[in-house]
Amino acid sequence: MNLILNEGFKRLKVINPNFEYYDWYFSKVSELKSIPHKEFYRKSNSYTISAFNPEHVKGTNHCNYYSLMWIEMLGSLKRFKERYFNSIVSLTGFLECPDEIELVKYGDDFYILEGNHRFCIAKFLDYRISRVLVTEYELDNKKMEVINFFKEKNITINNINRDYFAITPNLDSKLIINNNIIYDFIEYLNDSKCNNYISKLIFSQKTEILIDNKKDLNNFRKNKLISRIKNAIQQGV
Repeated sequence: MNLILNEGFKRLKVINPNFEYYDWYFSKVSELKSIPHKEFYRKSNSYTISAFNPEHVKGTNHCNYYSLMWIEMLGSLKRFKERYFNSIVSLTGFLECPDEIELVKYGDDFYILEGNHRFCIAKFLDYRISRVLVTEYELDNKKMEVINFFKEKNITINNINRDYFAITPNLDSKLIINNNIIYDFIEYLNDSKCNNYISKLIFSQKTEILIDNKKDLNNFRKNKLISRIKNAIQQGV
């Protein structure tokens, strides 16, 4: 028996005795941390929304509710007290509590940072909350272009932090590149007629290379072994 599912419907009957069934009750609460390419979003704006529609809330950052259905989340809210929610007055007072509630927005989807109880209950009541703080994040398309470039070459690349990419084609090798130089590196690879051979050379050994600036990139270009392979290829060897 699913106890929190049963508790969810019990609570729904308390806050909305004449409720109807909707498919979204049984959809999963999305995890903020599982947003695809979350590391490539950057903060773009903060603002307040009036009369916010809770149907746009897709998930939360609170690990207690990960993998639950929305109706199960309602059933697992720890501060739900039936006596507080048995009238419109008490419900409204709770939902409009002056304590700050906050969402983050990634693309078109909103995720709860603060106020899981209020957003969850408002979602089941289709109640517009009068004031919600929102921090919006936009996808950094340039970084995604970098990811796609290496993905097409079957080379794994990750954003270590806001300053560095790490190219890790296997467990024994790593190429760390400053974000400010990554496009110069891509241009270099695109201009090279022996890109595949260079990749095999760099990543066939246990190695870690740091390219932090243009000087490092120039030294990388001047690598004697790479030059020898390039010359050999140009000579048709």
